[in-house]
Amino acid sequence: MKQLNGKTAIIIGAASGMGKAAAILFASEGANVVLADLNVAGGEEAAGLASEAGPRCVFQRADVTSEADIAAMVSRALSEFGRLDVTFNNAGVGGRWGRWRRSPSRIGTAPRMSACAPPSWGSSTRSARCGP
Repeated sequence: MKQLNGKTAIIIGAASGMGKAAAILFASEGANVVLADLNVAGGEEAAGLASEAGPRCVFQRADVTSEADIAAMVSRALSEFGRLDVTFNNAGVGGRWGRWRRSPSRIGTAPRMSACAPPSWGSSTRSARCGP
């Protein structure tokens, strides 16, 4: 029996590299997968490859810095597969913020990426740092 039979996973940053490999692996282990990324072409290609490896996989364009996009990812998983069991945040920050130099003057200059649950999920899913 496969380790993830009947489970549903969201993999963020799934259009390439480690996220793409994880999506294919999760699917090959029996999971339905929502692949999320800003890269639409890469995400759709990865979803096709993951679907060939296992059950149904879908792509959802998402920006992890957007609470609305995060909520849409979860809604997609629930509407497509009826459940959500696993989330794998593999998103990276590229461009201006992507290559860090080891310099104390750069500490704290990255954009804030919220890992908070949307308010509609209730206070039990939000940490104290997320606000009210």
